[in-house]
Amino acid sequence: MTHHVFFRVDGGAVDGLGHIKRCITLSKTLKEKSKFYEPIFIINKNNQVSKNILNNNNCTYLEVNGRINTKKEIPELIKILSFKAPKILIIDSKQIKKKYVTILKKYTKIIIFEDEKKYNANPNLLINNNIWARKFYKDSSKKLLGLKFNTISKNFFKENAFDVKSKKILISLGGEDPDNISLKILSIIFKLIPNLKIIVILGHSHPDKKSLIKFCKNNAIHSKIVNSPEDISIYLNRLRFVISAGGLSAYEFASAGIPQLITVLDKHQKKMANMIEKNNCGQILTHSDKLFEKKITHKFINFYNNQSELIRLNKNAKKLIKNSGCESIVYNILKI
Repeated sequence: MTHHVFFRVDGGAVDGLGHIKRCITLSKTLKEKSKFYEPIFIINKNNQVSKNILNNNNCTYLEVNGRINTKKEIPELIKILSFKAPKILIIDSKQIKKKYVTILKKYTKIIIFEDEKKYNANPNLLINNNIWARKFYKDSSKKLLGLKFNTISKNFFKENAFDVKSKKILISLGGEDPDNISLKILSIIFKLIPNLKIIVILGHSHPDKKSLIKFCKNNAIHSKIVNSPEDISIYLNRLRFVISAGGLSAYEFASAGIPQLITVLDKHQKKMANMIEKNNCGQILTHSDKLFEKKITHKFINFYNNQSELIRLNKNAKKLIKNSGCESIVYNILKI
């Protein structure tokens, strides 16, 4: 029996990009399976960022009026789900409520993603693929928990991403970086190491991309500014390390075995940053509200020069996440 699978998710400055990105990765695995029709995304019609991302990834989508769990959105969503056929709705959002899931379960089986917060929504299946997930719940029934069920693209599991002798580093602080911390970090580190090569990845919702381009040009920095790439894995090539944020991309860098210096941009990222450091895959560089140049300079130089530590972090990261968990998720979806 063939199933329809819908993804209800949005991405952008408000929702972040991690949710929609992992749903796209999972959808590509579903698309490869003969037991599923082509996955269909359902997005807020007023969200242009979501449309751009889905178009760039050749994803099919429908539009509804409003964000997840809003009065205007629910009737339109029900209309989409009301046709008679086996179907599954995967919801990935910070806005999930029990009542919302209860209403939609009348029309379809429901799968939800959770991260730091418990929604107590009683779906048919819950996915929390974070490193802390197994300690987060007393009951593991109807749940896929832990890094085994990660949604990392197979593209990140590569052998040549790390090179301890390289002078090339990457700065990637997620899809938003609302306070342009990328520029503030760059302005401190670019002069610390001779012939340092810097790649800066800018997300779809970065507030001032021109400022980084101008800064690099004015200071003759050996740099490459990459604007809103759909697949950052192609830039993970012989890097010494990456300066990352504490978002879902931290798992992607770990799967590639790249040591991380983490800049925590938001309070919800502290947990991730602490766990990456605890598992010896990286170190916390700073928090966005504590950008002290002297401290960042000292930390950066020590991290750069400690080759034995970088090698150790590389090995630990490779052990943390060994392969993509999308196949395991799809296998369990077929069982609900």
